[in-house]
Amino acid sequence: MTRIALPESDRYVFRLGAAVYGFASVSSFMAEVICHMDPERSRPELEAKMGGRLAEAFNQTVKKIEHLEPEAFVAGQQAYELFKTLNDERSDIIHSYPITSTTGNQILHRRQDATESRGQGDTLTRGKPAKHFEVTDQFMDTFLARLHQVNKHLYRIRDIFRPPVEPHVTVPEEDAALMFSVVLADSCLKLMALSITRKASSLCRAPRKGIRS
Repeated sequence: MTRIALPESDRYVFRLGAAVYGFASVSSFMAEVICHMDPERSRPELEAKMGGRLAEAFNQTVKKIEHLEPEAFVAGQQAYELFKTLNDERSDIIHSYPITSTTGNQILHRRQDATESRGQGDTLTRGKPAKHFEVTDQFMDTFLARLHQVNKHLYRIRDIFRPPVEPHVTVPEEDAALMFSVVLADSCLKLMALSITRKASSLCRAPRKGIRS
């Protein structure tokens, strides 16, 4: 299929795809939920943000609804804290490199040396701790489970600001007109049949006149 080195395990590759695609899906949903909380926000602009900036935009919007919708505020705080961690872990997955593990299999490995905090003008860039770990199946399963929790919190917020509508069947105007014509035609046929039956019945009951020779 390809000459690019890939892990032998299809399940491992599937988990990688699910983690990356799932995070993108939840990020898009988060942008949608922000717009439900604050209709003045632009969804395309939100979706253009990197994960960290999207999380901050979400957190700022959640703070505005603390007294308006306390339940949605709590769900938003939980979603924000989880999403921040998941954004860092998603970056770990994306910036990892393949190695041959001790078991002889291809696997991604995240290596990041520690960095110190540094300031430039009024901007302070915080230092980052060192990271050295393998992106295992268990790591991605935990990632996907917490991503599901963020998704649940976002659905809760959306249901508060946009209550679900009871499902019902809608009939297009053209179909409604056709249905009315069919019902009307059926009623006319029944009336005609009833009229014919009555006439036939009255003829049967009418006295017969003798035939003169």
